[in-house]
Amino acid sequence: MTAPEYSALSQNFELGFTYTRSLGPTISRFFSALLERKVLGNIGSDGRVFVPPVEFDPISGEELSDFTEVKSHGVVKSWSWVSQPRPSAPLQKPFAWALIQLEGADSS
Repeated sequence: MTAPEYSALSQNFELGFTYTRSLGPTISRFFSALLERKVLGNIGSDGRVFVPPVEFDPISGEELSDFTEVKSHGVVKSWSWVSQPRPSAPLQKPFAWALIQLEGADSS
């Protein structure tokens, strides 16, 4: 017994997102501070400072609303070199990604 032949169905379409996303109170506050050349983090229930700020405390699950300013300099914790960028990369020449822990923050 032979398997029946099927013709493939296809349709051309363009995938797109026709909406804009609001940032919400936490990230809006973070980006507004960046416009003023300040970096804000928020303080978790255990005293850790998260940069960029998170909406909810990783320990308690409660919404975080206590913000603090951190320094604009810090320590490179990890990095990766991209010698051959993919077409979707932000640059089309070699570049590096870096995780930087800013002074006063507990996250990179």
